Amino acid sequence: MTPASTAGAFPAKAVSTPANTGRPADTVLFGIPHGLPQPPDLVVSGINSGNNATKELVNLSGTVGAALTAARLGVPAIAASFAISSNAAEFSETATYVAGLVERFRQSRGFRAKMTKRSGARFALVLNVNFPRCTSGGTRGVALVPLGRQVQVTGYALTGTSGNTQTFTPTVVSDDPLFTANCNSTLTDPHTDGEALLNGFASITPLNPDLTVSQKMQSFRFLVR
Repeated sequence: MTPASTAGAFPAKAVSTPANTGRPADTVLFGIPHGLPQPPDLVVSGINSGNNATKELVNLSGTVGAALTAARLGVPAIAASFAISSNAAEFSETATYVAGLVERFRQSRGFRAKMTKRSGARFALVLNVNFPRCTSGGTRGVALVPLGRQVQVTGYALTGTSGNTQTFTPTVVSDDPLFTANCNSTLTDPHTDGEALLNGFASITPLNPDLTVSQKMQSFRFLVR
């Protein structure tokens, strides 16, 4: 851990490994048990440049990874991302929305309770927030949606035969949220985060860091010897 400062010149600390490969999750792993005088009530990770939506991107995201790490340590977290941009002014809408979430978390006991689970091992939840980049129009609202798939194979078509060898071509549907959003879309009911972003909505998805299906544990007791 070394002294540092934020872009706005506020005092900060930086975490790196001997190979200088420190990751966002490392800041949480060090900061919560060692770097702070007491654990925080909430961790905010981001705002990242580049949306971290869909199952594929969430699994690779350092921004979401830091938030999930906090949740596994029992601290609720928000992961925030905005479409790829180098213009700092474009992040203001996302920043305002996330600041509102933080204030609501601070004031609402009910919201805080929803962000914390105590069944089995203690852990918390993550809100994954993504905002689109609109080249015309504006963000059409915030949609509460599950994770989608960046690329989904919906079927295969036989496209060639040579002797005993058959060639099949997949039918691919893409909801890649990295593309520019259509904020003039008329779609009104997005079903996934990728679909929401592509059609001009911001997306918010609650994430569970515990892969255990806790509510089903007892139903599998017959497997125990």
